[in-house]
Amino acid sequence: MQLNPQNTLSLNANVTNPNPSKVQRNYETIIQEIEQECDRKQLVSLVQDKIRERAEEPAPAFSLGEPGVTQQALNTHSQKYFEGLVLSNYILDFGNIVLNSHPKKKVFKLTNSGNLVCDLNFDAKVFKSAGYTINPEKIVKMAKGQQQTVVVTFSSKNRKNQIGKNKTVVPLDIKNGPKYQLELVNNITFPEIHAEKEEIDFGKVLVNQRKTVYLRFMNRKEVECLWEVKKQNNISTSEKKDEQRFEISPSGGVLTVG
Repeated sequence: MQLNPQNTLSLNANVTNPNPSKVQRNYETIIQEIEQECDRKQLVSLVQDKIRERAEEPAPAFSLGEPGVTQQALNTHSQKYFEGLVLSNYILDFGNIVLNSHPKKKVFKLTNSGNLVCDLNFDAKVFKSAGYTINPEKIVKMAKGQQQTVVVTFSSKNRKNQIGKNKTVVPLDIKNGPKYQLELVNNITFPEIHAEKEEIDFGKVLVNQRKTVYLRFMNRKEVECLWEVKKQNNISTSEKKDEQRFEISPSGGVLTVG
């Protein structure tokens, strides 16, 4: 039995160079063709395994054109062979995101590498509950070879977000075709500064003398840390005089990762 799946899909990274060289363009074309062929072979293998599992099931005793037989009925029967089949998983990594920061966007392209027009949609219930938006959510009548730019936005202000690494698996359904999965990955974190000492002891200091003590700040987080020493406002006059006795230099800066 020979199987030639028609509804296949490929995801390509967004090309930022507006004028790629001819060599680069040929290389990207070859890579895309290899990925498409791998997808087709994997789909053939999965469907054939499914057919062998259901070999004992009676075949449908009807065909299109017979009384009471519709295209929808045939599609429903053929769709059974794709149930539970996930052809490919694609990962979209948002990297490190500071909690309650501005939304972050990622852009990729979908390409219909099959021979038939296809309809596809992302499962909105899954990605919306995790703080993502996908535009467009549905693509209708995507022609052979057609490309569609998809924009995914993540907001870390969602109450359900948890500190640390998060993964959301979004099903990508193709009508009468195999299923794909888009894994949305992020690491929610926040800037934090560590001092090697909890308090500074100047010890004995002679009158009219100056003493300097060094303190090291460290950034152990995955994102840079912007810090600043601020003076206290609601303090008494005597406390202000004591505060003026101390000088911190530098009084602010940026701590890079590590």
